Amino acid sequence: MDKERQEEIDSLQALYYEGDMAVVIPKAQELVRQYQSATAINILALAHKRQGNIDQARQIFEQVLLDNPTNVLFLGNLGNIYIDMGKLDKAEECYVKALEEDPSSIGLSVSLANVYSLTARPSRALKILHQMLSHKDRLTDKDLDDINFKIAEIYRDAGSDFYDKAIEHYSRSRKRLSSTLWLELIYRSKDQETFRYSEEKVLKTGEVNPLLAAVQTHASIRYKIPDRNLFSRDPLSYIKLSKLSPDEGFNDDLVDKLLKSSKDFDARPQELLKHGSQTSGNIFLSSDPAFMTLKTIILRKIEEYRSNFSGSTDGFISNWPNNSELHGWIVDMKDGGFLKPHMHKLGWLSGSLYLSLKKIPGSNSGNIIFDLKGASYPSNSKDFPSIECNITQGDIVMFPSSIFHYTIASEANEGRISLAFDVKPVD
Repeated sequence: MDKERQEEIDSLQALYYEGDMAVVIPKAQELVRQYQSATAINILALAHKRQGNIDQARQIFEQVLLDNPTNVLFLGNLGNIYIDMGKLDKAEECYVKALEEDPSSIGLSVSLANVYSLTARPSRALKILHQMLSHKDRLTDKDLDDINFKIAEIYRDAGSDFYDKAIEHYSRSRKRLSSTLWLELIYRSKDQETFRYSEEKVLKTGEVNPLLAAVQTHASIRYKIPDRNLFSRDPLSYIKLSKLSPDEGFNDDLVDKLLKSSKDFDARPQELLKHGSQTSGNIFLSSDPAFMTLKTIILRKIEEYRSNFSGSTDGFISNWPNNSELHGWIVDMKDGGFLKPHMHKLGWLSGSLYLSLKKIPGSNSGNIIFDLKGASYPSNSKDFPSIECNITQGDIVMFPSSIFHYTIASEANEGRISLAFDVKPVD
């Protein structure tokens, strides 16, 4: 019986890695009934998560932890789900409990450090990560890539005084975007010759991503050199502004439900946002009917966008990722609120939908501005093109993730609640 049981569990794991969750879920349910197997329970929950039923996955892990409160596997995976749902406090609780049972776990330590970083506690995160690097004999190459990347991100966010440390750790990581982030910091802090030499190294990899495009386009204007980015060399031409209508399923009732449900998400620190708040996690993983409806509406608009530019040979369109996910968050700006210049390095296509917008007639407060100037990139007093979009409630604007953008501060007694989103490549 033990051999038969193990063979069935092994078969279930193989099915899971093949990727057809419609087959995996009933098989996992059957093995849970037969054997109460922890492995089958774990796969059942993760299969629901991969299908987008993250709330179902959460419930499974929470239920089994009532009887197995110290199960490290369940605690870690529930923590990951809480991260995706924007429940950072609960995620931290899971990781801390799991590490009490298994202090040597690399994955759990990295996850806890990530929570500390997301909740503006970088010193705690760095302490964990540097301690892990001091025991390299226990780390795989992937572990080293992940840890060095995370350390580099924290130093990068700490400001220009820490750029050299960030550059050093990016150079030690082979994670996606490591080489581009390395080049970006070199561009920000070194001379033209060093940048051009470093750019050549990255170009040889054939990398195509929005951050690399942003850096190369900026450098082409600043240094008056050819723009060699493979993503989009005329990104401003891909900005598309339109208004959602009741015929598309977007109406006041849906907006009211979205605004009410958005209060269930934890807020996260966002240094770019002044006088406002931003939700954590991915709102499109919510099982709330309002967000599920909105996801369908936005996915339809994205397909219209791609169809509109289907004749383009730019990598942004022609190399559209085969696997992607829609990631969204709510940005709530209060009186005088604004968002500083930034771009979405992990995205491909980005967008913003304006759910609530109080605006004095004739005012441009709250408008979004797109430009190629960059966020704190040295400009050498060069002129960089920009476009201002006059937005109203119900508008949706989509654009390549390589474009820098920011908002004009709202005026007194004005507010602005928007839903920002990215189409993000999935490895």
